[in-house]
Amino acid sequence: KTLFSKLTNAFKTSNTKNDFVERPKSLYIYGGAGCGKSLLMDVFFECMPIKEKRRVHFNSFMLEFHNRMHRVRSNNAAVSDDLLGSVVEEILNEVWLLCFDEFMVLDIGDAMIIKRLFEHL
Repeated sequence: KTLFSKLTNAFKTSNTKNDFVERPKSLYIYGGAGCGKSLLMDVFFECMPIKEKRRVHFNSFMLEFHNRMHRVRSNNAAVSDDLLGSVVEEILNEVWLLCFDEFMVLDIGDAMIIKRLFEHL
């Protein structure tokens, strides 16, 4: 089977053992500039038959994440004990599939946020 058919089958259920592939938690595509990583992700994203999905550039996602943390902190001081967890849960309640484009972590604070997000997936 091709990689694409394995990935799309991961989102289906089947009674036959040969057709079922365990659902992957993540997929990381890497390569040089212009080799088709974003195109491949776009095709994968568009082919997923679910509504709760989001494709976003990593820097935009992190800016949004920081804005959400500020909003949660401003609206509810009690949540500050687990601010990251609250925002992660908020995002995970909105999407089932999250696709990052241009994934690059340079800031240690962002690395901690992503670690927490990936732990909850």
